[in-house]
Order: sequence, then structure tokens, then C-alpha cells
Amino acid sequence: MYKEVVTLLKTHCLDEPENRKLLFTEKGNELHPRGTETTAAGATLFAMLNRFFGYDGGADMPASIPSLREEPSLQPLVRWFERVEKATPVQFKGKRDKDYSQKGKRGSIDSSN
Repeated sequence: MYKEVVTLLKTHCLDEPENRKLLFTEKGNELHPRGTETTAAGATLFAMLNRFFGYDGGADMPASIPSLREEPSLQPLVRWFERVEKATPVQFKGKRDKDYSQKGKRGSIDSSN
């Protein structure tokens, strides 16, 4: 499944010019969130990446494919995800999850990360 997810993300998010324009603003070699408002496409991609390798939002659910975060061909998406995550942190009832800073590498089932 790992290979299929990498291929899907790379093909549809990075290699397809029209999709790139819908999802990202490009500054040099870096991808940035498109505009100042969240788009449906951007929110969907963020949710997918969050489930694959992101923070579990306090639900104690490990990431489904944490190794995707290290995939060389997806690093532009990983950096984009990290920018969006930093700009729009997960909030619970108006406040930050108290365990957020103690999770280490968010979402990883390996506590040594």
C-alpha cells in the first residue's frame, strides 16, 4: 500500500500542473498554502496527510503510514503540510491539546522518534 499511496500523492499533487495550481502557491522550490483562506482541496489534502503521518489530535490513534514523512519524493508535500499545520494548529474547545508538545514526532507509533 505504501508504494500506491506515494504514487497517488506524487502523481496527483506534485506532477499534475492543474492540481498543483489548485493546491499550492510556489515560491522557488517550496510549496505554500494557496491564498489566505482554506480551500476544499487544501483541507482534504491536509486531512489525508494528517491521517497518514501527522498528529492524531488527541485520539491516541497512531499514524497509518508514518514512514511517508520520510519519503524523499514527497518532501515538498511534507514541508507544505508542516507549514499548514503550524499556521492552523489543532484546537480542542478553543484551546491547544495539552499533550501536543509531548508527542515527539507526532503520530508516530515509535516513541523513540
